Amino acid sequence: MEQFKGQPRLPKFALPKGYDITFKPDLTACSFGGAVAVELDIISDIWLVVLNAADLSVDAASVSFTHRDSSSKK
Repeated sequence: MEQFKGQPRLPKFALPKGYDITFKPDLTACSFGGAVAVELDIISDIWLVVLNAADLSVDAASVSFTHRDSSSKK
């Protein structure tokens, strides 16, 4: 993953369509929690997408990917 360091943007094959962000600050503990859902259009065959989470702790059990078949959208 070292080759992706310093690349703050999504690659050209991943076009963002929308973000849904929930931010929950804990002012007493000087910390925060939250959630984010990112909808992307992937326009070429790929095997890897790297999302930047620098200096954040991410619970691996909370990460999921969903394929949305464009033929089922109306």
